[in-house]
Amino acid sequence: MAPEGAFVTRQVLFFAQPCFNTQNVERWLEGMFDLRVMVPRNTTFYHEWLFRYATEAGLIIIDKDSFGGEQSSFQRFAKTAREMCEEVPMIVLSRDFRVNDFDLSWSDNWDVSLQSPVSQHTLGLAIEVASDIAINGR
Repeated sequence: MAPEGAFVTRQVLFFAQPCFNTQNVERWLEGMFDLRVMVPRNTTFYHEWLFRYATEAGLIIIDKDSFGGEQSSFQRFAKTAREMCEEVPMIVLSRDFRVNDFDLSWSDNWDVSLQSPVSQHTLGLAIEVASDIAINGR
């Protein structure tokens, strides 16, 4: 379970197309951390879901690989998500990341980078960092 008071709404916006890795992450968020996960599966509707549910999000997770190599589209979406949800912790998953990065001095528009495929242990560490951000700020 996520630490008490970390994600007030208990709501996660998880922007990802269905695949084995993202479905595991979704199950683990719900089963291990008792979080409610909303997953828009089509990248065409990502911005609409973000605008509609940004105020309800306690955590945002984005699967960079769901953007199909469209780096500029991903960067634009991540920047928009950060601007709309400035205080909300953000985790990004990608096969492109060589290592997991939990360093809060990260210069991009998100807080934690996880290399795909994601393990339960790694997701747990990311949730700890996100919980700390949610409670104490960046």
